[in-house]
Amino acid sequence: MLSNPKKQLYISIVNFLASELSNNGYSDDTIESLEVAKQCLESAFHLSDQPDCKADNLLTVYERGLKASLSSPPAPYPAAQTTAEVSPENKAVAESLKTQGNHCMTEEKFHEAVTCYSKAIELDPHNAVYFCNRAAANSRLNNHDESIRDCERAVAIDPNYSKAYGRMGLAYSNKGNIPKAIDCYKKAISLDPNNKNFQENLSIAEARLQDSDAGSGPEVGLGGPGGLNLGALFASPAMQDLARQFVSDPNLQNTVSSMMQGMLGGGVIPGATGGGRAPGNAEPAAHGGSDGPPTANPNIAAAPLDNLLRIGQQFAQQMQQSNPDLVSTLRQRMQDVTGQPPGDGTNDHNSSGN
Repeated sequence: MLSNPKKQLYISIVNFLASELSNNGYSDDTIESLEVAKQCLESAFHLSDQPDCKADNLLTVYERGLKASLSSPPAPYPAAQTTAEVSPENKAVAESLKTQGNHCMTEEKFHEAVTCYSKAIELDPHNAVYFCNRAAANSRLNNHDESIRDCERAVAIDPNYSKAYGRMGLAYSNKGNIPKAIDCYKKAISLDPNNKNFQENLSIAEARLQDSDAGSGPEVGLGGPGGLNLGALFASPAMQDLARQFVSDPNLQNTVSSMMQGMLGGGVIPGATGGGRAPGNAEPAAHGGSDGPPTANPNIAAAPLDNLLRIGQQFAQQMQQSNPDLVSTLRQRMQDVTGQPPGDGTNDHNSSGN
């Protein structure tokens, strides 16, 4: 047997159909269909057997309900659920996992770093740093979409997290979406105006966008390989400041001084083997014949070259320490040009920094 509210509803529908049968605006076919619908409802729910059941016309019920809903204030939204509190124990374990992840980043074990950061997130999903660090690891694995998602989660937790915007810009840059990268770098700079890394990455991105708009091809020169604008790179204030710090390093000055002495004379060439000496103190060179050229001492050429390579390695290491995201961008650009990952001659991991 039907419950009373349902019975009243069906009777209201039948009453509405009955009232519509007297509407002269309908065609004969419509009137016939309404009559059939009324009879079907009466037969299905045995409404004709209960003439004492009264109910308002369905249209009347609808209009009354509509009027009431418009006149009454809207119901308040339920209070938002509070964020589940993370226990001190879980926070401590999560921090330990983050430290392990940072160590893996230092050793360039990026898959292991992702695993550590993911476990930390499971224990404390409200820590923006963990998402940002995992974004850095994913970036080194060329998982740029995952890196972007992690950065988005980080800024959702902490809208003022400038580093997350900076890493999101790096991921967009590596994907080739330069306009989005520029937007992210600008947001990062607005939150941290004195951060030279963000300024440098923004300069590179804007130069790439300018080269792309100009239709530049993969030519070598000031544009650099693959359209990398080296002119803009080395003219930027951040790079110039890095160069000033580098050349003021006493160790570098000693290396250059020793190298110049070896090239111009005045002592033993640094790094030379077999007792090689500078030209001013060299023993008479052997000749291939009375008129033949002297046999070259390979130490004289090899030692300055070794020192130049050493200087280059020092500069690369200092760049990595100063701006790991910039190094990651340059590595990605070189990989885009050559189709192969760049060599690992330097320890240029993308440090998490947190």
